[in-house]
Amino acid sequence: MEELLLETEPRTALGKKTRALRRSGVTPLHLYGRGDSLSLQADTHDVVRAVTAAGRTAALTVKVGSESHLVMVREVQRHPVTERLLHVDLLRVSEEQAAAEIAQAEAEAAAAEAAAAEAAAAAEAKAAAQALADAEAAAAEAGAPPATGAESESAE
Repeated sequence: MEELLLETEPRTALGKKTRALRRSGVTPLHLYGRGDSLSLQADTHDVVRAVTAAGRTAALTVKVGSESHLVMVREVQRHPVTERLLHVDLLRVSEEQAAAEIAQAEAEAAAAEAAAAEAAAAAEAKAAAQALADAEAAAAEAGAPPATGAESESAE
């Protein structure tokens, strides 16, 4: 898997001035976790690309000047109507912590996939039982003896 990199710069426009940043195609970012908290900004297109690629389960590298920080996306704020990106919170993590969080997310995804497969199998079994019950009911209405699995195989 390729390393995800997001080039950022320190943000000086804080508070209500971030609206002007967004109009100029820049998204405010907030980096927190181990160490000092940083207010950053980056090109909106680059942020969308990096956040989409990383999701909430992959680590990405944020470069601020000459410093690099390993982070995970903590929260993405979007406009409620237009769905435009408003703000991204990034959580600084260690490599071990990132690996543990990724493993946990993958385990949760595997468990959800297994539960969905189990539910699909149960639904299929229920549908087969319903089809057999419908066939027996139709045979009873027609006056024929009910068909069982062994009789239907010998008839073929």
